[in-house]
Amino acid sequence: MSTLNTETQKYKDEYRKVDPVIGREWIRKLNIQFDINSINKEENDITEKEFKEKLHKLLEQYRELFTEEIGEINNFQATYRLKAGTSPIFLKPRPVPLALRDQVENEIDRLEKEGILEKVAYSQWGTPVVPVIKQNGKVRLCADYRATLNKNIEDDNYPIPRIEEIFSKLSGGKYFCTLDINSAYLHMPTNEETAEMQTISTCKGSYKVKRLMFGVKVAPNIWQRYMDQTLQGMEGTACFFDDIALQGSTYIQLLQRITAVFKKLTKCGLHLNKKKCQFFERSVTYLGHTINENGLHPTQEKIKDIKNSPQPTEVSSLRTFLGMINYYQQFIPNLASKLNPLYQLLKKDAVFQWSVQCEKAFQELKEEICGDKVLIPFHADLPVTLATDASPTGFGGVLSHIMPDKTERPIAFASRSLTKAEKGYSQLDKEAAALIWGLKKFFQYCYGRKITLIIDNQPLARILHPEKTTPATTAIRLVHYANFLAGFDYNIKLRKTTEHANADYFSRLNKDTTGTEKDTLTDDDAFYLNQISEMPVTLHEIREGTMKDPDLQKLYLEIQSGRTDPKKLHEFSLQNNCIFYGIRIVIPKALQNRILEELHTAHTGMVKMKALARSYVWWKNIDSDIERMVKECKDCCLMQKNPVKVPVHIWEYQKNLGAEYT
Repeated sequence: MSTLNTETQKYKDEYRKVDPVIGREWIRKLNIQFDINSINKEENDITEKEFKEKLHKLLEQYRELFTEEIGEINNFQATYRLKAGTSPIFLKPRPVPLALRDQVENEIDRLEKEGILEKVAYSQWGTPVVPVIKQNGKVRLCADYRATLNKNIEDDNYPIPRIEEIFSKLSGGKYFCTLDINSAYLHMPTNEETAEMQTISTCKGSYKVKRLMFGVKVAPNIWQRYMDQTLQGMEGTACFFDDIALQGSTYIQLLQRITAVFKKLTKCGLHLNKKKCQFFERSVTYLGHTINENGLHPTQEKIKDIKNSPQPTEVSSLRTFLGMINYYQQFIPNLASKLNPLYQLLKKDAVFQWSVQCEKAFQELKEEICGDKVLIPFHADLPVTLATDASPTGFGGVLSHIMPDKTERPIAFASRSLTKAEKGYSQLDKEAAALIWGLKKFFQYCYGRKITLIIDNQPLARILHPEKTTPATTAIRLVHYANFLAGFDYNIKLRKTTEHANADYFSRLNKDTTGTEKDTLTDDDAFYLNQISEMPVTLHEIREGTMKDPDLQKLYLEIQSGRTDPKKLHEFSLQNNCIFYGIRIVIPKALQNRILEELHTAHTGMVKMKALARSYVWWKNIDSDIERMVKECKDCCLMQKNPVKVPVHIWEYQKNLGAEYT
């Protein structure tokens, strides 16, 4: 054996003295079958146990990288330019609920202490903030830049990485690691001018924002440019916004690449969220694809909903399916002949009997929709649209490209059933929830680029308009949705319901199971419900009173079954077994006097009583009841600016007149 090793070494020494005749390019062209990447590959790899031990030491060495405090990027400042002729816009702060005021002030103080906010006595710019309660009970401050900055700053056209580019960096790996940057944008300082433009108006005054803020439409492009420059030249490493992915063909290679990234991030001043990091995986799902040592595998997620869609069971569901098919009729050859068996079921006096021919046509049409004649892969250079819709049973969404010839080609389809709680939403809330669900579903395709959102609900289009602030009386759930939308560069297109057949079909797909979303109230809804429990009636009393009130009981059943008048669907919803009118809880007749007495405790007058009531409670003719109570209150009458005058008393004529002379 020693002789063989000696001869092998001698051969290697002699080989190094000779110039190679055939290089890698020749080997590729001659299609010689062996793994070129394995040449010079390190053979002395470590075991998985040794890898985990070294990884543990590495994490301990860079423990400061995982601190909860927000870091600060060194030697870089974010900036963006205003459009020509733009004037500063200042919007006054929105009122903060009393129950949240202390938390909001504490959060402002914390951000000021960390150097993210700076108090200013005066600013020409001002964007109101909206407090949002997080899952852990803490408050997050969101700025609504739609009506101030976003419509007045120049677009940043730095390209978001193509999915193909990202996957090319991750291919060839056997082991994988994903890292998540904690509060990514807040790491990035801004220059003085940009900080002033980002000024927020709060209950404590105006504060200049000295870091890049979520909600500014060019923030994704600025951040991606910085991360691309930071990680440039690092092999096997890809970054998509705040998510970093690494691959290695060996344990040692992955460990070396993790070490290099840790070193770079530490030098830059970035911090990671350890809870969201995965340091060792053999397979990862990234941007809608599964990556493992065998390569890249597209998931069936984007077509599974249409492939698994059940056959129509009656005329209305068949019409919905045919409406979706006809939406893409220009891409399906010989469509009329393929639809013929299904159209026979729509004829007058026809018996709805699903035949073998109908089933064959149904399956063929589903295959056509999922085929490459209709469905196309994502292209970063083409305009993107997202059409969403909501039905009484589910959400539906279609992600599409607008082609150069102005035709609309789908990229992916999605649908899900409503949860028990969502079934009680008003139609306006359902449509809004469907839109937010669609954006989260296709986040990697929509974020950081211009996108057109297509809906068929006109009131919702006005509320979520990208250049307008959310009306002060908007339901808190819609305010929460608007804050989420503020982080996207979008416009809204209103489409007639009759032309919205693609998204409508997927919202009506029947599922065997209910939706997977948690059947619980959001934190914002819970806050408003909790305020009621502090009033002279409890939530339990309102529930019981609703069931005992004949009018409200009827309305409750109509909302629950979805048979409500279309006008009412946009106004009423069910939350926690109570009826809500917008953001206001509906009070049963038996409890209305107790609410009126509470509203009238401070004798603030008719106008202020109405304003207070409009923030929390509602019932039919509530304004008339408030007016009646104020007019009948002596104290209120005396405190009016123009008190009611004492009526003139008419005296009787004197019958006798007496006089005294002295």
